[in-house]
Amino acid sequence: MLDFSSVKNGSKTFAELAAGLTKADLYHLADEIVDTIQEIIADAVDADVVFVPDDPQANDAFGKPEEVHLAWTLGHVIVHTTASSEEAASLALVLARDLPVEGRSRYEVYWKTITNVAQIRQRLEESRHMCKSMLDAWPNEPHLDVTFMHPRVGELNAIGTISWIVIESLAPDDLPLTRQSLIHMRAPFHRYRLSYTLESIRWEIGKDREHGGVRGSDSAKPRDTIWQAMRLQWVCHCLQSL
Repeated sequence: MLDFSSVKNGSKTFAELAAGLTKADLYHLADEIVDTIQEIIADAVDADVVFVPDDPQANDAFGKPEEVHLAWTLGHVIVHTTASSEEAASLALVLARDLPVEGRSRYEVYWKTITNVAQIRQRLEESRHMCKSMLDAWPNEPHLDVTFMHPRVGELNAIGTISWIVIESLAPDDLPLTRQSLIHMRAPFHRYRLSYTLESIRWEIGKDREHGGVRGSDSAKPRDTIWQAMRLQWVCHCLQSL
């Protein structure tokens, strides 16, 4: 399991932390992300994919002007997450081949086209295949001395470029520059409910009303307390085998 404490206390950069990882670890991380999401959405139904949550803090600075303040559906978060993984794998391949990174390498399926569970499962498995295929394309001796300047965490090589996506998605929200959650799922009261904003990682878990998960108004969201209790357990689950 990765120990984030050195990044939190400033004794190591993220690049230094990632330096201990190998290409074999990256295959594992590609599987770990997809397997974890598939497990989380195991009981999702089509209505969950297009459900629009109440998220007054929604602020997608990179979205279309008319969509900047739209709350993200589960389908939207899946296409965003997979696009980020694929972009990282693509940039890492460039670096591993001793070539410079020149601009973005991103394609994101338009979220409005994702309307059912079968589509998000297919998108996840397609992304797994794409990321692992790009790892397969690395030379036998990748150029790990070649780096590019990541706008958030500084200089990264091929391994750091891929592993940052996992840290960005799954690490606790008090890590420097952690901005995104992996999952945005808002389901009926009897299911687990996960809430997403671009500005911070929040996790709310509500079961049914009589168990006190969410009472009364649907806008009552005890996110912070629940996230504080659950976040480290979540990260450990996702990265425990590294």
